[in-house]
Amino acid sequence: MTTHRCDGSLKIEDILEQTKGSLIISDAFTKADSVLNHKGYKNIACSVSGGADSDILIDICEKVKPHGVHYVWFNTGIEYQATKEHLKYLEEHYGIAIERERAVKPVPLSNKLYGQPFLSKYASQMINCLQEHNFDWQDEPYEVAIQKYPDCKYALKWFNNMYGDKRFSYSRFNISGQKYLREFLIAHPPAFPVSDKCCSGAKKDVMAKILMMN
Repeated sequence: MTTHRCDGSLKIEDILEQTKGSLIISDAFTKADSVLNHKGYKNIACSVSGGADSDILIDICEKVKPHGVHYVWFNTGIEYQATKEHLKYLEEHYGIAIERERAVKPVPLSNKLYGQPFLSKYASQMINCLQEHNFDWQDEPYEVAIQKYPDCKYALKWFNNMYGDKRFSYSRFNISGQKYLREFLIAHPPAFPVSDKCCSGAKKDVMAKILMMN
């Protein structure tokens, strides 16, 4: 029989009994219970995107600590109407309130000011660093490139696949993490500014403000 705490949450023992067929699900509930119920946090904020991952996170939070989490959604300036309608569904389904926050700098404005994102935030950060040093996108070994761009060590190592164990060809910290990206950039150097700052003003700065207020 499933039992509940006095606040209405499920006991973690019962959750683990119900999810024992999946170690991943059991691990997720165990971590959530540890954070939400056993570390003394008084004001817990959870970012909600309206996508599948955040839906799952809300479900976990509401089973482990119902109505004990402050949910926040960031209007980045490029959100679909369907996402906004889904937020209403989540509020009604779980009996929760999701705070809507406007961006300090919407994504379109950040893209205009700083540059466009490209493939991933990490790749965008590395490309941006190379662009700031006027990199010429030549197929040169690191030892040659570092002489030309001595203050761009980290991005040059990324471009030349120098991170991680040399016995393995793949590392998420190398450009090889994106198949054929190095070859593509050499053949087609980006003619527009690239940046990973698209979400800084839309999410990170807004969340920092919320955390300071709480």
